[in-house]
Amino acid sequence: MSAPAVEVPQPAPGAKPLGYEALVAAVQKQLPHWEQISIRFGGGPGQGQRSAASRGERRPQGPPRAEGGERPREARGESRAGGTPQPVSVSVRERHAWPLFASISLSLDPFTGAILKKESYADFNVGRKVRTWMRFLHTGEAFGFFGKLVAALASLGGAVLVWTGFALAWRRFLAWRRRQTANSPSVEAHHEAPAS
Repeated sequence: MSAPAVEVPQPAPGAKPLGYEALVAAVQKQLPHWEQISIRFGGGPGQGQRSAASRGERRPQGPPRAEGGERPREARGESRAGGTPQPVSVSVRERHAWPLFASISLSLDPFTGAILKKESYADFNVGRKVRTWMRFLHTGEAFGFFGKLVAALASLGGAVLVWTGFALAWRRFLAWRRRQTANSPSVEAHHEAPAS
């Protein structure tokens, strides 16, 4: 069962959607302990343009632009169908959050920057928490640097196992060839002397 869609309140006539900088500022005001902010304009996954801001990085100046210099329709607050405005999806990672991969998902009103929906790791049901842990345990991100180091060593171990498998197979093949050569009967050529 999918979650109900977040509806954007009807904007005032002539209202223009906020730009990238204003949306980031609205998020920073609500969540001052942010470490990384990712913004996706448009409705679903893979739609729209994704931008990110991290502490210590320079943010892009102005709203994202499509080819030809025009802002994508999602950044202007329009849906792909051109009808009702779509919320702006924002994912925020906060400093010192636990688990380390936990993030807060926000749906913002593109015209006011108001939060229409907020969902954090604490709001997930048990099944979703387990799935989230499994994904980040698999990539090693669950426990920060130590987890990534363990995942890297496991990956290196997998590569070594492939190499040792090929090496053992090659050695067995060579030993088999030697046995075959040693066990084959030697053929001696007999030459008869010509009759005189």
